[in-house]
Amino acid sequence: KIEQQKEAESASAINHARMMHMVQELFGGMREELSFRLGRLEENVHGKVRVIQDRVDDLDVSVNALRHFQKTQVYMDLEDASEFNRTRAKELVDDLISRRGPG
Repeated sequence: KIEQQKEAESASAINHARMMHMVQELFGGMREELSFRLGRLEENVHGKVRVIQDRVDDLDVSVNALRHFQKTQVYMDLEDASEFNRTRAKELVDDLISRRGPG
């Protein structure tokens, strides 16, 4: 009976060792898979961050171009207003002269 108990304990120990080995293999495989997936996730995130940064850079360029255009437009509007004022002033002077007569 003691012999059978030792064989049973030995078999139990062997089964336990096999089970632990299988668990280690399973977790080792899971660790590798998770590590691989994490690496791909990091690459994906970095790729998306690069795309977002490129879009932000494009927006910066667009905003700067728009600011330049607005400044140019303001200057053009001022020039147009000045030209209009010069033309209108000349018309008024010409009108006054024509009403009063020369001299």
